[in-house]
Amino acid sequence: MPADNRLSKMDMHADRASRARSLLLAYPPEIWYHVVSFLDFDDRIMFARCSWFCFFIAFPNGVKIPDTFCEWSLKPFVEGGRLVEFRHRISSARFDLTDISNLSSFLQRVTIFPNLRRLEINFISSDARQKQVFDGIFWLLSTLPFYHSITHLAFSWHLIFHIPEHLNAEGRFLDFLVSEGATDKTLENIELPRSLRSLTVFVSQIECLMPLLSFQGITDLVLLHPAKSVAAFPNIKTLTLDTQYPLFKLNLAALPQRFPSVESFSFPRTRPSSPDETWVQYIPNFPKMKKLSTAWPQIDGKNADINVLETALHTKLSTSDELSALQMIKFCGYRDLVDHRRNIVATCVISRKVRQKLEDPQIFEFQWRGNLTNYQDDPGYWDSLVDDSSGDDWEAGNTDKEDSEAGDEDDIEIEDEKEEEDGFGSDYFENLGTDDDLYYKEDDGLI
Repeated sequence: MPADNRLSKMDMHADRASRARSLLLAYPPEIWYHVVSFLDFDDRIMFARCSWFCFFIAFPNGVKIPDTFCEWSLKPFVEGGRLVEFRHRISSARFDLTDISNLSSFLQRVTIFPNLRRLEINFISSDARQKQVFDGIFWLLSTLPFYHSITHLAFSWHLIFHIPEHLNAEGRFLDFLVSEGATDKTLENIELPRSLRSLTVFVSQIECLMPLLSFQGITDLVLLHPAKSVAAFPNIKTLTLDTQYPLFKLNLAALPQRFPSVESFSFPRTRPSSPDETWVQYIPNFPKMKKLSTAWPQIDGKNADINVLETALHTKLSTSDELSALQMIKFCGYRDLVDHRRNIVATCVISRKVRQKLEDPQIFEFQWRGNLTNYQDDPGYWDSLVDDSSGDDWEAGNTDKEDSEAGDEDDIEIEDEKEEEDGFGSDYFENLGTDDDLYYKEDDGLI
């Protein structure tokens, strides 16, 4: 093909792209938000792939920076970067810290984002000075311009037992607090974020965060394990225990006294720690609980059949006064196929018929939806365990992503003409991620 013809086609494509961009920019973002709201999830993903502008329009709840430790994560947003105009669209940031003494500089980096609402801080350190470190963290957070706009905080403390380098890092951090005159600043006297509504805490000494747990603004709480304290937290309405600890160590029966206002309780567990045929006995009797989410029970090494789950639930409800407010229970698990794994979900909506007389027995109706027939492992999977050659294929097929038979997950790839130039193409956006799953409200049939 002659060179002039090739150039002509390139000019034609460039002109089309320019006109398309002009059309997108001709209307304010609010109009595009409204237009995109009519798209289903798959179509919204396709729209997001069109350009950087479309990506941010498609996910109005904002996106998150994966790790502020990496200069690569922030480079597009600093002055002169190609995404400067989208700073206000960043709503979440994550810190992965192996040296706690770097926290101050990390927090300063994200002040370029005026609308941060969610912060996740992951530590690798000892717990020798956990209380002092958390006091210092909240003092630093309180100095940030977006502090009172924070709606969610997540802390994950990966414990390293008294390794000198981590102890030295903690010492440097505490020395920094001394130099800033902040040694008297503690969780007990620091004003907590006024907009804070949800908290995730995976730490060994949860007792050092008691002022935070009892903060009246917080209604959603995720814990690795319940605190040993006997204090009550009537502010919590949504509680999740995300743990693999043995059931006998969790003392689930004591939770209703400590969290009397819980309306939604989640207790996700995975094999081999998932509950067995006695699963119904471990449901805490929260007096106000309307919604329960639990792992799919295992019986004889298999996912329990739907009729077995319903029978156990009916027996529990009809022979006791417990769980009187429960309206819905969700079972979450997975089924193994020969070369990969799929998530499964079955939801049971509970209805109670009005009794004609007080002495009449309560009549229950159970309506199921989700994976009601295809919830057992593929028989071929068990055969593949005997054949060692299938192991590599299964590992290749299992990507540890949320691969559910109920629907595809957010798998975004962004096409852009500069992808090869600066390295901030589709891979960057897959790491950037979106916050839509954090704001999505499932239609559970509850009013």
